[in-house]
Amino acid sequence: MTLRSVDHALTVLEILREEDSIGVIELAERLGVAASTAHRLLATLVARDFVVQDRDDRRYRLGDAAQGLRREIAAEECARRAREVLVRLARMTAETVNLAMLDGSDVLYSDCVPAGYPGAIPSRAGLRSEAHCSSAGKALLADFPQSAVDRLLPHDRLTVRTRATIATKTQLARELGLVRRRGYARDVEEWEAGTLALAVPVRARGMQRLALTIAAPHTRLRIDRTGTGTTPRERELVLRLRAASEELQVRLSR
Repeated sequence: MTLRSVDHALTVLEILREEDSIGVIELAERLGVAASTAHRLLATLVARDFVVQDRDDRRYRLGDAAQGLRREIAAEECARRAREVLVRLARMTAETVNLAMLDGSDVLYSDCVPAGYPGAIPSRAGLRSEAHCSSAGKALLADFPQSAVDRLLPHDRLTVRTRATIATKTQLARELGLVRRRGYARDVEEWEAGTLALAVPVRARGMQRLALTIAAPHTRLRIDRTGTGTTPRERELVLRLRAASEELQVRLSR
């Protein structure tokens, strides 16, 4: 590729970042090149999975490679702007704090401030977990209508990680109903035995959907496992999570 073609390729990605799709003739006019040149440029980007062509309307849209890059950039930017809030929350609660986002049917942990005591939950930054068995994932899924959850999780049987993991979409639908009524999500040894977590969504205008979580060993985070009540420690942590989420929403919406 020449420097000019590299510049044109980056321009294509910038256009598709702002717009849903583009056609060959339209792109050629935008770039000021021949239609054959625009077609070759798009074919190169398609070969590298940065762009895909829709079978129905023959227009071009961002591909998985570009979408993945966008998610990584968004994760890094959100983590950078949220860092101060995470550090303060970890200090106030003395527990491990995570920032997470939904990536398909998974949760991606973009940043973490681990607690400093022996046996604390280690950093999950850069790791993934299935959304249906993590507090962050359930907090995020609860913001979607059931039809959207069905698209993300098309099969009724769900991946089981521990004896406590939600195993079917019917069970998950009931759980998400509880999350909506409570206003926060819980992970009671569903993703990892011995680990409990609480999460609230962060609804920042124009930003990636995020969740803020507090995770701790079951020996420290005493909660009502029946789901019918709450302990003083759970109520305290949820209040701190909500306050941190509100602050983070303001920061990320600027």
